[in-house]
Amino acid sequence: MTSNQQEEVFEYNCSIGFGTDEESANIVYQTIIVDEELSTKVKRNVNLQYASEDKSHNLIINFISSDARQLRSSVKGILDTIHLSIETLAKFVEQ
Repeated sequence: MTSNQQEEVFEYNCSIGFGTDEESANIVYQTIIVDEELSTKVKRNVNLQYASEDKSHNLIINFISSDARQLRSSVKGILDTIHLSIETLAKFVEQ
């Protein structure tokens, strides 16, 4: 018996600035490597951007999942890896 129920999809986007120093850029690359080990139930698009005018690095992450719990876990895993809290991310989102 098959179900025609439409699957709900959850999406979450965040962009995090890491400043201009080399150490911060290294944290970004490490985060991308760790992200590949997270649950396959969450699709992630991870992009590192470099702004030449101020030499800043930004990690842009797009999460898509059909499971809200998996999505939250994946987002929290990324933030824990780069030592950011949900509160810190909320400040980025508000700005």
